[in-house]
Amino acid sequence: MAAVLHQAAENVKSIYAWFLEGMRKNAIVRKLNDSGILCPSAYKKSKGMKYKNPNSEGGNPLWGAVTITNMLKTGFMLGIWYKVVIA
Repeated sequence: MAAVLHQAAENVKSIYAWFLEGMRKNAIVRKLNDSGILCPSAYKKSKGMKYKNPNSEGGNPLWGAVTITNMLKTGFMLGIWYKVVIA
């Protein structure tokens, strides 16, 4: 399980790094989807977690700009407990 969490953490770090390097959110989405990296809802489902997202029902859920925006705004994935302004 630790190796799985490590990989997820590396993906999150990459998302923040790409954004800070100037990559637009839609480009990050394309890069993640093209690389086959599971979006949060697909990741949770693949790990057998009891998680339900009505937006990902009936198909292969993919990354979206809203997910990236929420990750960057909240800082939750980095353990930051304040919101930052993302234009």
